[in-house]
Amino acid sequence: MSEYGAAALAGEAAADMVLFSFFPCRLLFGFGRCAVKTIAGELQKVRTEAQEYAEKLKRSTRMWDLVINALPVHIFAKDPADDYRFVFSNRGMQDFTRLGDEEIRGKNDFDIYPEEIAAVMRGDDEKNMLDLEHGTENVLPLPDAEGKVHSMRVITWPFVEADGSCLLIGAAFDVTELEQARHSAEESAEWFRLTLNSIGDGVITTDRAGRVTMMNPVAERMLGVTGKEAMGLPHDQIFRIYNYDNDQPSPSPVMRTLRTGVIVELANHTDLIARDGTRYHIADSAAPIFGPDGKILGAILVFRDVTEEYAQRNRLRYAHAQLEAGTKISRSATFVFNPATGEIAGSSMLSELLPVTDGRIGAIDGWVYGEDRPAMLAKWERLARGEISSETFDYRTKDEHGFHYFRLNSSVDRSDPKQVMFTGVVQDVTDIRRVFDRLQEQRNLWEKVINSIPLCFFAKDADDDFRYVLCNRTFAAFVGRTPEEVVGRSDAELFCRPEDAEMFRSRDERIMKEPEGEGFEEAVMDFRENLHYLQTVKKPFAGADGRRLLLGASSDITDLRQLLSCEKLNSEVLSAMAANDDPDAMFENMAGILMKRMECDRIMLACCDRKGLLRLRNEWLSPGTVSIRETGLEKHYELWDRNIQAFHENRILKTSDVTQAEFCPGLNRDDKYRTISLIVVPVFVDEQLWGALFVSYSRVRREFNDVDERIMRGCASVISAALVAERQRHAIRQANHERQLVLDNIHIPIWLHDNRGELIRANTAVGDLFGIPAAELTTEKNRELLAPAFPPGTVQPIEESLKTGRAVHREMRLPGRDYIISAEPVFDSFGHLTYIVKSAIDMTEFNELLSSRTALNTCLETLIGEPELEKALEKVLQTLCAHLGASRACIFRFDEDAHTMSARWNMLRTGGIRSSEAPADSPVPRFRTGRTASGRNRRLSSMTLPGRRRRSAAGCGTGKSAWRTWVRFARPA
Repeated sequence: MSEYGAAALAGEAAADMVLFSFFPCRLLFGFGRCAVKTIAGELQKVRTEAQEYAEKLKRSTRMWDLVINALPVHIFAKDPADDYRFVFSNRGMQDFTRLGDEEIRGKNDFDIYPEEIAAVMRGDDEKNMLDLEHGTENVLPLPDAEGKVHSMRVITWPFVEADGSCLLIGAAFDVTELEQARHSAEESAEWFRLTLNSIGDGVITTDRAGRVTMMNPVAERMLGVTGKEAMGLPHDQIFRIYNYDNDQPSPSPVMRTLRTGVIVELANHTDLIARDGTRYHIADSAAPIFGPDGKILGAILVFRDVTEEYAQRNRLRYAHAQLEAGTKISRSATFVFNPATGEIAGSSMLSELLPVTDGRIGAIDGWVYGEDRPAMLAKWERLARGEISSETFDYRTKDEHGFHYFRLNSSVDRSDPKQVMFTGVVQDVTDIRRVFDRLQEQRNLWEKVINSIPLCFFAKDADDDFRYVLCNRTFAAFVGRTPEEVVGRSDAELFCRPEDAEMFRSRDERIMKEPEGEGFEEAVMDFRENLHYLQTVKKPFAGADGRRLLLGASSDITDLRQLLSCEKLNSEVLSAMAANDDPDAMFENMAGILMKRMECDRIMLACCDRKGLLRLRNEWLSPGTVSIRETGLEKHYELWDRNIQAFHENRILKTSDVTQAEFCPGLNRDDKYRTISLIVVPVFVDEQLWGALFVSYSRVRREFNDVDERIMRGCASVISAALVAERQRHAIRQANHERQLVLDNIHIPIWLHDNRGELIRANTAVGDLFGIPAAELTTEKNRELLAPAFPPGTVQPIEESLKTGRAVHREMRLPGRDYIISAEPVFDSFGHLTYIVKSAIDMTEFNELLSSRTALNTCLETLIGEPELEKALEKVLQTLCAHLGASRACIFRFDEDAHTMSARWNMLRTGGIRSSEAPADSPVPRFRTGRTASGRNRRLSSMTLPGRRRRSAAGCGTGKSAWRTWVRFARPA
């Protein structure tokens, strides 16, 4: 008997149970024949409904079985309360793992999948349990039973049942092969069919007062009371029902039936609360029980637990929603096709993927590209004839946007012999195809790139004795093989030195234990037995098929090491140049460094004479080497003169054997002065040939390379720089000497400070000002000498000019004279402050002249403005005494003809003026002519009288008169 027939018989058995379980014989005899007929009719109705429900359930289960197992996904369920063990798996998952349903049930991910993948899935499951409202989605590499790894999109979602228990429902989509997804859908449908394959009804009978008269075992189990305990109790005490939506008590349908005599069915979403608090979602109905006389004897209440049905309905709804979501994500659709009528139905995406109009699919000529039609029609005919049970079709469509790629998988459903149906899944794989094409293009490009760059790329299989699984052409060329010849071989088979292979093996084993890998430098010999220095990076990697791989990349740094050695030598030579101002000492140090680096026997430095010919300047020899100065010098001069044009062209001459070189004719290997190998580089100074640097070997043969040329060029550049520096130092010394001579010939004191205020130099006028040699004047000494001229706390001009960047002028008094100190900033072409020039201008005589003019103007203004002569003279003499610092003033009249002088007015600084006459025999004063600060000639005289202090006199002429008037001022000598 089929499973669907078993479901139908279960419905019939339920109806029979109602008839034979609840009406014992004594009850039937008590009610009479009429009552029996009525009850039998009702029970027959219930039985008919049960049979119809069983038929619906059979059709629904068969449909879901077809749909779920046709889905291109893996569907499973886990029990979080039991270590996330599987409680359900569809056929797709079972086929994928090659495990049966019984083998999967009770196992968790760690029992089925690799530990790393299972750990990720367990993490997603735990996240689901923390957030019951949202699912998780992840793409994982899952190996099938054959070890082939598939990229699966795994979606899990928590499902909470009405009783509070929780399951994790999951689906895994194979984004590379849709056929396994179809098997997964079939298995999922089978799981839902088994879930809906159980049903049970509860029955309670009451009397006219609504008291319980009988209960069946199903009702006892659901209500949590025995029939004996419930007998005679009002039914609403044990049959407590609530509205599912608002959790409010609902009225019992029994009382309404007893009042009205009609069949009453409960509204949907009714919950039954058992004595122990268990809650059932039920569907029930109540019917009156009539006696022979047509009176109501009681009521019968039939109810069944539809909790699982609602749960199944919800799960189916969720599964359908997940299926719809999955199809939208994967751009796919499920379908059922009737070839007899041409009708097709399926998921929501179907109309977007196939040309469906009014539930029918269009002709194949209208949507399959012409080149793909013959193959598709041939496969479809084989499927229709039953030669194959399922088939996968790859085809294209074309529109104004170009080609679109599709994959369709279909199978034949022959469960109904009268009607053959095609079920399947169609997917738009355009994006996948384009991604695949791009990946293929990128792979080709990547192969071109890694085979073009000068780096060695390789990968080894750590699980296969570290044999190579791939390499680029650079690596293959290093070991003298092709990339195809390298694959499958080990290091011991590829490298000529056994110690290299042993080193690789020990290092590879260590690196496989380090997830981050390692970078290092190693010395390896190639197939030509040339030693190379490689900078290598190796890192472990897990392959898509689960293999442990070791990836590596190596860069040949042999030339780089030589270049670094060259740069180190150049740095040493430059350091020697910086440490010695004397070129000869620098050349000596450079020769020692060069001889040690190049391990040569002789170094010669030649310079051009006045005729422009190279002549030996210096020679450095290794121990045991004979100098060419002793003999053979002319032979070398002849050789140098022959190649002078090559030196002017700045060419390097080099040879590993002088007897074979064209530029060395006549240079033989005699026993005493033999030269085997030679390299020469010209030296230029200011773009003119200055000389040449020679390095020769007389004991061994030397093959010169690019690094040797760089070393020689670097040494030639250092020699040139040293000579240019020496010339510049000489020019600087000469310029400094000339500038100092110019400063020393300027009689104005001048200081030169740098941009930090430090004194650089001062001219001799500064030394004369302070009475010390200018060479002994330092910054601190200069501040010390100038400090008394500035009040405490005053900023000196140098400091202010450094701070503001502007010229500063200050008046000050230095040893008894007046000066104006000026600090002028000097900027370079970039606007940067470089120097501060400070000078001191002597203003003493100018100030005295300015004071004299002021006094004279005051006297003139007094004489002009004062009407009384005596008062005018008094004010004038007071002004003159104050200006000259005199204590007494006298006015004399001198008679040139008589040579006599008489005093007319005499004035003391503390008193007034008075008239007086000098004796007639006063001595004649002695005159002398001088020059004032202003340059004008005036008659000045110094008159010394017997017994008197020194006095000064000023003559005031009266024109052509023979008389002259003199004013004498008395002041301390």
